[in-house]
Amino acid sequence: MDDFYKQMQQFTAVGAVTQSTVRGLKKKGILSKIRGYLARIDLNGVPKQNADEFGKWLNRWTNYIKKKCKCSWGTARKAVNLFLRACFYNHYLRRKYGLGKVEKWLEIPLDNFVAKHFKQHNKNLKWSGILNLDAKESGKFQEYSKEYARKYAQSFVHRAKVHLDIYIGPSAHLKSPIGNRKSKIK
Repeated sequence: MDDFYKQMQQFTAVGAVTQSTVRGLKKKGILSKIRGYLARIDLNGVPKQNADEFGKWLNRWTNYIKKKCKCSWGTARKAVNLFLRACFYNHYLRRKYGLGKVEKWLEIPLDNFVAKHFKQHNKNLKWSGILNLDAKESGKFQEYSKEYARKYAQSFVHRAKVHLDIYIGPSAHLKSPIGNRKSKIK
C-alpha cells in the first residue's frame, strides 16, 4: 500500500472512531486497538460486485474486530461502519479504492440517537443499547433505514442509508450562530 494512502487510512480510522464509540467499555486501550485493526483493512478487498458479498465481508470484519478486541458485536459493527463511512467520504480513499461503488450498501452507524429516532417511526424496532446489539436486531434497523431513506431523505441523490446521520444525527440539530446566512469570514 502506498505510504500516503496507508497514512490517510490510519488518519481516517482515528478521526472516525472516537471515545464515544467505545463508551461503556471498561477495557483499557480498546479504542487504539480497534483503530489499529481498522487502519490495516485492505480497502482493495472491499467487495464491489453485489450486496451479498459486501454483507459477508462486513460481517467478517465485524466478527474479527469483536474477537480481537474482546468487545460486543454492536461496538465492533459501529466502529467498522463509522470507519467505512469516513473512508467513503474521504476523497482520496474513495477514489483510490473505488468506494463509490458501495455507497448503496454502506450502513448507517447505529447508536442511541439513531435508534431512538427510528423507533419513533417504527414501534416494532427493539433497542437495548449498542453493547447488546446483535446481527439480527442490527439487520432490522438497517432494513428500516433503507425504507426511511427512500421516504424522508431530502435529496434523491443522497438517499443511501449511510447518509441518514446528516438528516437525523446530532449534527442535524445544531444551531448555527449565523443562521442560514453564508459566513462573511474571508
